[in-house]
Amino acid sequence: MKKCTKCGTRIDDDRLVACPQCGTNFSEAALPLSSEQESYILSKLWRRLLKYLFGSFSIIGIISVVMIILAVVKAYRGGTLHFETMLIDRISQEFKEPRIRQTIQQVAENKAQELMLSNIEPEVEKFKNEIQSSLTGVQNKADRIEKVLSESQSTLEDIKSTSDFAFLLTKASNDDRPSFDSLLTISRSQGNRFKEISTQALLQIVSNLQMTGIFSYNIDLKKFYNIDSAKASLADFAEVLKRTMPIHQCSILKEIWEQKRFSKATKLDMLYKVISSTHSIRCLHQACRLMNEEAKLEKNILAYEEYIKWWEENRESYNDKQ
Repeated sequence: MKKCTKCGTRIDDDRLVACPQCGTNFSEAALPLSSEQESYILSKLWRRLLKYLFGSFSIIGIISVVMIILAVVKAYRGGTLHFETMLIDRISQEFKEPRIRQTIQQVAENKAQELMLSNIEPEVEKFKNEIQSSLTGVQNKADRIEKVLSESQSTLEDIKSTSDFAFLLTKASNDDRPSFDSLLTISRSQGNRFKEISTQALLQIVSNLQMTGIFSYNIDLKKFYNIDSAKASLADFAEVLKRTMPIHQCSILKEIWEQKRFSKATKLDMLYKVISSTHSIRCLHQACRLMNEEAKLEKNILAYEEYIKWWEENRESYNDKQ
């Protein structure tokens, strides 16, 4: 054991020639290493050298392997890129061929049809079903509305028909011949719901005419119409008939019928024209009564057509009668 004279450090290794702390040289000469120490030192150095050698080789190997892998990867990528380029060029060239285009078009059409059948068609069918269901609902509502409208229309028509018929009765009761003819037609119609009412109304009109008769009173034709009944022609009387009141027409018809200067055929023909065309029920009744004096049919105005028929059948036989 040694002790440094300068710093006082104790040194266990006697072979040291200088203080490891302060570097002061020992005055004594260094002792030689033993064989064991030399072997130990050599062993340590050899292992360290091997470690450095193998470590260097390992690093170099790893670097080499990495470089090789990188080179392989680069070559693979380059080859792949080249192959892809060649493949794309080849495909491009193939796509220019008509048969390839036709095949692709057919495949696209088949695929599109397949997509349509698998995806679009169910949606279309669903939409059709929904539309059909909606249309059915709308049709049902439309049918109900149409039914209600039809019933309403029928009710309105009934109301209108009843209203029109009531108006017809009123007009017929006020000496309107066309309304009288309409009631006569209804009374002869089977299945008409106004048949019975029309018949009763006609009988009432006839009854009123028969009970009251024809109030004939003398009118001053000279004063009112500026004609002389003793000298007036049949045309003059016909002109006056067109523009007089029904009650005056009845009196004028009686005046014509009583004129001895006109032939019976002429007077009957005038009555025939009045029965056929007058718009007054009173005039119709008066004309039928006057013609009945010759025809002897004994019919009322409900059978005025028989007077028309009688004259049409017997006119020729009266041509020479006065």
